[in-house]
Amino acid sequence: MASPLCAQYSSPVSSPANVHKGADELIRQENTGRFLDKIDESPFSSSVLKKRKISHSPHSPEPRAETPIPESELDFFHACSTDDALYELCDLKPVNAKPLGDGGSADVKKYQKIIDGQPQFYAVKLLSDKANKNFLSYHKGEITALHLLDHPNIVKCHGLLLQHETEKHYCFITRSDDYPWLDCKQYKIKACMLDFINGIESYYAIYGDDQDINPLSNIPSETVLAVQWGLQVCKAVKHIHDHNCIHRDIKSENILYDLDSQSIKLVDFGFSKKMFGSKKTSGFCGTRASMAPEMFKKQGNYDKSIDIWSIGIFMMEIAFDYSPYDYDLKGFYDDCTETCKFKERIEKFSKLNNSQKISRFNHQGDEDSNQVELLMHLIANMTKEKPEDRISIEDAIETLTHLQKNQVITQ
Repeated sequence: MASPLCAQYSSPVSSPANVHKGADELIRQENTGRFLDKIDESPFSSSVLKKRKISHSPHSPEPRAETPIPESELDFFHACSTDDALYELCDLKPVNAKPLGDGGSADVKKYQKIIDGQPQFYAVKLLSDKANKNFLSYHKGEITALHLLDHPNIVKCHGLLLQHETEKHYCFITRSDDYPWLDCKQYKIKACMLDFINGIESYYAIYGDDQDINPLSNIPSETVLAVQWGLQVCKAVKHIHDHNCIHRDIKSENILYDLDSQSIKLVDFGFSKKMFGSKKTSGFCGTRASMAPEMFKKQGNYDKSIDIWSIGIFMMEIAFDYSPYDYDLKGFYDDCTETCKFKERIEKFSKLNNSQKISRFNHQGDEDSNQVELLMHLIANMTKEKPEDRISIEDAIETLTHLQKNQVITQ
C-alpha cells in the first residue's frame, strides 16, 4: 500500500521529486508570454501517467478589483523566519523537515499544534518568493478558500500567514475581509494553514505509479470510483460556484483520496478566483492537460464551465485511464511536449460527437454495459466544445446521484 504521506498536496507549478525523477523546467516564451513544460521521458506504463501535469500561471496580470475596507484587529509580529512566525502567531511547530509535496513555488510540510494536551496535525503550504504575485490578491488564489464555508469534500483552510514586503512583519488572517484592510498590495502570502489529509492522489490510489507508489487494495472498480468520486468533486465544485468562485485547476493531483474518511478532498486554490457577480473572467492558468479549449483562445474569456470540463477529464482518467492530452488526432498514444499539439488535440477531442469520444475509452470491466455507457455519455457531455452545450453541474450531480443511489454500476 502506498505511504499515506506520499502525495499530500501537489504544488501549483511542479511535481514531487519522488514521483517524477526528471526536472520539470518551465520555459517562458517571451513573444507570447505563455509557459511550456519540458518534461523528461519516463518509462511509466500507464498512458495518463506518462507525464506529471504542471499548472501554468497567467501571462498577463488582471486588474485588481476595488474592495471595501472593513474594520479588523490583527496581531503583528517580527520574526526571523516563517517557522518562527507560525509558532508565535499560530502555535505551530514542524513535525519533520521532509516535505509532503514540493515544487517550484511551494512546499507542503506537516506541522502540529497542541490542543488540550493532544497534538493536532496540519498541512502548511509554504510559498516561496517564486510564487506569482498576481495570485496573491484579495479576489484570487489561496485567499479564495477563506471565502468558502466548510464542505466535506474541500480541504479546510484555517488561515493565511502574510508578510509585509517592506516592513517585513507577519500577521495571520482567518477571514477574507482581513486582507483588504491590510492593503493587500503591500503584503504577500507566505503560508497557508490547512487540514492535514492522511491520503494519496486519487489517480495513484487506483493505478499507482510503477515506481514507489502501489495502488490501493480492496477498493471498488474504476468505474464505480469514477461515479463516487466524480459525485463528490461535483458537489465540492458546486459549493465553490455557489460562492461565486471558480477553481481553474481541477485535476487528479489536486483531488486526494482521504484514507481515514474514505472520501475525496479537493485541494490547492492557488489559481482560484472570486467572480464578484461577473459571468466571465480571463487569464491563462491552470494545468494544460485539464484545460477546456476556450482557455487556449486568444481572447481568453471563459466562465465557470471550465471547471465542468476539468471534472470530465478527471472522471475519464479515473474510469478509463484515458486523457486526450496524451493521444494524437487519430487517437493513438503519442508522448510529446509541444504546446501547439496539445492545444490541437484538446480542440479536436472537444469537436468529436459522443459516440466518437466513447469509442476512445478503453473499458474491459464486468459492469452493466448499458450503465457504463451512461457514465461515458455523461463524461462526453461534460467535455463539449462550446461551454453552453456542456451539462450543468446540477445535472451532472443528478445523473451521478442516480447511478450511485440505484447501484446501476456494480462493484
